[in-house]
Amino acid sequence: MTLDYLSDTFLFYSIKSPIAERIVVDGEEFHHCVHVLRMVEGDQINITDGRGSIFVCEIEKIGKDNLISVVRDEKQYKNPVTSIYLCLPFLKSADRFEFAVEKCTELGITHFIFYAAEKSPKFRVKPERIEKILVSSMKQSLRPFLPDYKVIGSFTVLSDKHFRKVILDQKSDNTLNGFLLNAAEKNVFIIGPEAGLSEREIIEIGECTRYLLNTSRLRSETAAITCAAILTSKI
Repeated sequence: MTLDYLSDTFLFYSIKSPIAERIVVDGEEFHHCVHVLRMVEGDQINITDGRGSIFVCEIEKIGKDNLISVVRDEKQYKNPVTSIYLCLPFLKSADRFEFAVEKCTELGITHFIFYAAEKSPKFRVKPERIEKILVSSMKQSLRPFLPDYKVIGSFTVLSDKHFRKVILDQKSDNTLNGFLLNAAEKNVFIIGPEAGLSEREIIEIGECTRYLLNTSRLRSETAAITCAAILTSKI
């Protein structure tokens, strides 16, 4: 996926599909475009739908609360990391958890699974907060794919035969750098919490392989980011 033409510009997000070759931009995206970047009618902007399309548009009209842009070109991309699922535990610090989600998105991860480990602190997911982080990180990295996520209460939901489960284990002899990614499978990489996975959780995970991420013991958020960097470099 080459996005070189976007390197010196900005990417905006709109869930609104083009109507009569026009896209309406409103909310925070409108504010950033008009009041922060000071774009005016006639300027070119790039808008993604988060589903693989980037629309090259020209601002036609700026209103009080939104702008109307005319689609001049459409570029479509294929998501190269659909087979990678990153499974993250809730951490004792919401800031660390959000930082991990942000950076993994910037690196290209588009599927997240969040879970509350037995040894994790209580944590309540705020969908609007997660959504904001995902959108911001997608735009920052100039990627046209808005990541999805789900929250699970048990690892038994990963028992689907199509899931290839990998636990990142510091005691493993296999290094993640040597992992062979099979694009035909759902490869789930499980990051443990600060205090580690419980015996019950390991039993729930069931059949899996273990890979060494780093010879040093990493914080969970650092492990997630490192894992994302290694995996996306294989694409």
